[in-house]
Amino acid sequence: MSVDVMGALQAATKGLLYMSETDAPFEMVHWPKQAATLTGSDVLTLVGKTKGDKVDEISVEEFFDDPTQDQDWHDEAAKQAVQRYRDLLAVLKQHLTDIKVFRIGEVRIEIYVLGRTADGDWAGIKTNAVET
Repeated sequence: MSVDVMGALQAATKGLLYMSETDAPFEMVHWPKQAATLTGSDVLTLVGKTKGDKVDEISVEEFFDDPTQDQDWHDEAAKQAVQRYRDLLAVLKQHLTDIKVFRIGEVRIEIYVLGRTADGDWAGIKTNAVET
């Protein structure tokens, strides 16, 4: 897989946290030469979960909707975080195609933002959320 993709994703996520009821960093994900499409069932298998685990697929636009929106109440740090999320979305769209977001679990949720690389691999980022 292209080192450029992983390097760009690492640079875009360095120090960036996904905020929910807990703040979580992002990790890189890479699965070489998987099927042409990726389903929730495929992701469960690839991450070692059981077929019975809850998995939802949402669009990349839905996932990034809140973190890329400016709010009147944002301070300077929050405004910078919004811009970093916009930059991350741009990096994902620049380097990956067929981007999908998979949410695994119900309260403690693993989130995978995955797309196809030019080499045909699946790659992206992973983070966690707590939603009660």
